[in-house]
Amino acid sequence: MFQEIHLLEQNNTRIFVKNTRVMITKLTLTVEKSVIDQAKIVAKASGRSLSKMVEEYLISLNRESQINQENDDDLGGLLALRGCIKLPENVDIDDLRYQAIMEKHG
Repeated sequence: MFQEIHLLEQNNTRIFVKNTRVMITKLTLTVEKSVIDQAKIVAKASGRSLSKMVEEYLISLNRESQINQENDDDLGGLLALRGCIKLPENVDIDDLRYQAIMEKHG
């Protein structure tokens, strides 16, 4: 995507104009004919082209990936600590958790 932002000044008023050009590229997919035929029916019924449906699907995959990445980033610090503490074998983790909760909440 290519964006241009222009500043126009008229009567002491600033106007920002944003022009956006999207680059369209062809993609060749190999899919079973029956799947394509069914997809064309769905696309027509929804008033979209098959290309638009595929594009929207790919965009949704990208959004899901970004959401998952953000969730991973939130836990990143904790995951880095995982396994770095060695407890003696006779320590009961549930008992430690209970004691910590009791100290915090009484």
